[in-house]
Amino acid sequence: MKMERVILLGTAAGTGWRAEMIGRLVARGVALEKIVNPHLPPGIRWTPAHMKEEQRVKRDPQTIIFIYVCPAVVDVTKLDSVSAADKAEWLGPASMKEIGQYGWGAPQRTAIVLDYESFVDGGRPRKVLLGFVDEMNEDFEGSGPPYFATQAEAEDWIVGQLTGE
Repeated sequence: MKMERVILLGTAAGTGWRAEMIGRLVARGVALEKIVNPHLPPGIRWTPAHMKEEQRVKRDPQTIIFIYVCPAVVDVTKLDSVSAADKAEWLGPASMKEIGQYGWGAPQRTAIVLDYESFVDGGRPRKVLLGFVDEMNEDFEGSGPPYFATQAEAEDWIVGQLTGE
């Protein structure tokens, strides 16, 4: 079944990946109205109406659930150096919830990127994620969602799902 849209979930704090990805998808022929960015611009307050609409889109069986996990960009100026380094490598709980919820509940329409290369070399998240993509794909042998190590690989998959390319 050809999918109708993609919703961009995952790491949000201080990152610009959504705008960059939207630009690349549109350049590859995906119509802008097929891309749902639930991350609101600065100054726009999250409301119950926003939550209701996001839930409606995520439940739609013709929506690709895209989850991108990378380091959040956080203001660590008020933290000591050890805490700041740890927080910069923090994996957001919302992203982990989304992976569990949609990876198991809607594997045929979920794509997950665990961008381990964007984490600090030698840091705990990178060590944990290194090889995880390959392991998950091998363990599920096509019955689970596709796990990708890079956004580019996931974008190829998404473009194929939305355009038939």
